[in-house]
Amino acid sequence: VIARTKGEEIEYYGLGDIYVLIDGDKKEIYSVGDAEYSVKITGTDAGTMDYAIEYYDTDKDETKTLDEHPNINIYDGKTLKAEVNNTDVNESSLYITNSLGYATKRIEKDGSEVAVQVEDVLLSDMPDDGEISDGIWVAGVEDLKFTGKKLTQDFRVYDGTVMLTPKTDYTVSYKNNQKAYTIADPQNPTAADKKKAPQMIITMKGNYSGKQTVYFSITSTGKASESAKTEVYPITGDKIAITDTSGDVNLSAMYNKSGAKVSLRVMYEDTILKEGRDYTLKYAGNTKYPATKASVTVIGKGNYSQKKIIPLTITQRAFTESDGITVVATDKAEGKKAGQFNTTIKVYDSEGKLLKAGTDYEKNIVYLKDGVELTKTDFPKAGDIITAKVTGKGGYTNSSIETTYRIVSAGRVKDIGKATIKIKNQKYNAGNPVVISASDQFGQAFIGKSKTPITLSTDGGATGDFMVLPGSYTKNINKGTAKVTFMGVNGCTGTKTVSFKIGTRSLDEWWKGVVSSKKSEDPKSDEENGKTQVAYFSATGNTEPLAKYAAELLNADLYEIVPAEPYTEVDLAAPPLIYEPFTNGQLGVLMPKGSEDLLDFVNEFLENEKSNARIDELSKKYIYQLIEEEQDNAA
Repeated sequence: VIARTKGEEIEYYGLGDIYVLIDGDKKEIYSVGDAEYSVKITGTDAGTMDYAIEYYDTDKDETKTLDEHPNINIYDGKTLKAEVNNTDVNESSLYITNSLGYATKRIEKDGSEVAVQVEDVLLSDMPDDGEISDGIWVAGVEDLKFTGKKLTQDFRVYDGTVMLTPKTDYTVSYKNNQKAYTIADPQNPTAADKKKAPQMIITMKGNYSGKQTVYFSITSTGKASESAKTEVYPITGDKIAITDTSGDVNLSAMYNKSGAKVSLRVMYEDTILKEGRDYTLKYAGNTKYPATKASVTVIGKGNYSQKKIIPLTITQRAFTESDGITVVATDKAEGKKAGQFNTTIKVYDSEGKLLKAGTDYEKNIVYLKDGVELTKTDFPKAGDIITAKVTGKGGYTNSSIETTYRIVSAGRVKDIGKATIKIKNQKYNAGNPVVISASDQFGQAFIGKSKTPITLSTDGGATGDFMVLPGSYTKNINKGTAKVTFMGVNGCTGTKTVSFKIGTRSLDEWWKGVVSSKKSEDPKSDEENGKTQVAYFSATGNTEPLAKYAAELLNADLYEIVPAEPYTEVDLAAPPLIYEPFTNGQLGVLMPKGSEDLLDFVNEFLENEKSNARIDELSKKYIYQLIEEEQDNAA
């Protein structure tokens, strides 16, 4: 943050970057230079706001409007995020954000709002209020349409904005997913609901633990189940584009001790695919420099099949601190004779992997005092500051990095390598790195026989006794055993690598429930909500048990049709009229339009009943057969 305004108050946190001018209800922000800025705007009342990006020519004192968004709806608490690119206004944008700071809608030139995808979250899964829970939630669960078959949901599970992967992060099973049943409140099921309602059981695995049951309804008006298998598309197909993140099809990566890797972008038409869900990567020949046969293989997964091998060019990595190289030198006790000033030097790459002298950097390390190279005849004393100069080699450029250490009195070296440091078990952090940054994450931290406590530095080494060696974490994302290396500071020296456990993220602890992505509507009557009703007329008593079974199957209300004039024996013996209304017995299901599957079933039953008047035989064929199948399934 370089500046902040509230009302007519202005606070600056950076010098010379921007200037803010408040003129009544208008705020003007002036910025200079080729830079990109982000502006957070929070509404404090209801109304509209005009937003514009302008170019001001100081020489001519002229202003030119480059981009404007008039009549933006504002209300108290509504937040917007403006991305401003000084060099290219076309790269600037204006978004509405949720409470977590994620952009959920883009504001167009006319002030209209267009939904945008938030990281992994599909637009169709965005919550009604645009607020994405900081926890585990489910989207896409809907009431399903009764078919007489077992039904499944087309749903997604998210951890915050990350879409979890089926079979890797969770599995799903179903219960009561064949019969019709309407649950009034899926979030708060009754005892009867828990026993009879359709439900899916989500069981977490991998980096997650726990289990949750999600309830839904099966009705005659629900959504058709998405049970058809999705078509699989080959990763080698014409609709797939594989490039690096800059759009270059010629892939290259800088040398890395553990293997060079490229930042890939794999797209199916306009959709960006996700590694782990849609494809996996396999590298070959990427651990050496120079490399003549390096490649990366993109292997289709889920809705994608086949694999594609792509050549990979390995380039040298800069041997600089800005590229993640860290050089650590241990303080040295004062020697008893000249030339005893060499110390232990350790060099780490950006992943915390220890580099090797003679392979990754030159064995010959230059030592200097006050800018002058030391020789075997020099005799540094306690209190002297020595500079060690290390030069890259092999897969690293031949540039140099300098670090310093101290000559201390004999016996006063406090070596972190000999300390006892134990880290408490940590929890999986939703795909984010688990870092050690607070004292309460330690079980023990002391040094020496007297067990003198030592503390973690949280301010980059300004205070404390030891700090995290930059880039030294390994395997600190997924469940399992992670490692981190600490280096001594402020009177402590040396390094120590410590292991710690990462446990699962508990579904019970982080469960946020099923999120609705449909706008809520006013309550409706049973008729408006499509409540199914079974109405029957039974002159001889044959139709009544069939109607009762249909009502139970559909979880519907049962109504009897009573004739104004009772049927006579002559009426009951009359032949059926195929193209006229019924004269003896009928079964009907009343429902809203659109329930074609069930209507087809009922109409076929009634048409056959008209044609031959054999209600008993037809009921055995169409209804009692279902009862027998249901009993067999239950058994």
